[in-house]
Amino acid sequence: MKEKDVFDEIIEVGKKRGVLTYDEINEALPSEFFTPDEIEDLMDLLSDMGVRIVDSDEALPLEEVEPQEYEKTEDLVQAYFHSMGDISILTKDEEVELAKKLDEGKEIIA
Repeated sequence: MKEKDVFDEIIEVGKKRGVLTYDEINEALPSEFFTPDEIEDLMDLLSDMGVRIVDSDEALPLEEVEPQEYEKTEDLVQAYFHSMGDISILTKDEEVELAKKLDEGKEIIA
């Protein structure tokens, strides 16, 4: 995995949870592949984004994280469209790739 991909993944997890442990960062960024300056730059970036970096024993247990609240609605269609907004759709390239795999599968069966 490329350095940028690793950093992006850590940033994404940090933004979702709002907190990361030093152990998680050290595990994702082994010192043989990343310099201390690179790791410190990432930690500064996370801090600027509002992500707290804590010791393992300070991390919030999953039970204490409050679930996201949703609006109550009587309209099932509106609820369906609202939930569909949380699902990513295929890109053009992904759709073409899946269509090719489907055609290959049909040829194998026929």
